Amino acid sequence: MKSTEAVLKLWEQFTLRGNQFCHDNNYVAAQLAFEKSVDGLTECLNCPPKRNLATLIRCFVLGCQNAAYCAERNGQRQVAEYFHRLCLKKLTLLRRSKKYHRLADYIDIEKQSVMERFQLLTDNIFLLENTLPWEQDRSSQKTKNDPFFGRISFLFF
Repeated sequence: MKSTEAVLKLWEQFTLRGNQFCHDNNYVAAQLAFEKSVDGLTECLNCPPKRNLATLIRCFVLGCQNAAYCAERNGQRQVAEYFHRLCLKKLTLLRRSKKYHRLADYIDIEKQSVMERFQLLTDNIFLLENTLPWEQDRSSQKTKNDPFFGRISFLFF
């Protein structure tokens, strides 16, 4: 197994590569890069090190959210949903683990963030499947004041 520092360095490399692909509007390649960033972290979180636990958790969450964002941009809603569910499942398992008891509050905060973004995705799916663009009420207060309405946010560490 690789050291925590090596895993985080690989995560950073894949994340930067995915970021560049996103800027080039190549969401397929970006999604693959973000998926690779998640793979190493998953293994590392299964056997937690003594240091950098919060950083590993945060990077895992961001990697999953970035992969989900790119999948959504590629029209692969089921894949986007998969990454949100993967993240929620892993956070739930970590929260239950005695190895992570020191980070229980932090994990709860991360889990809430993922749940909110997953809800945003499912709201977007409902919106896309049930209304046409010209049927959406663009004058509503929610669309004017809510920067996340109608889109998935894109996060980087």
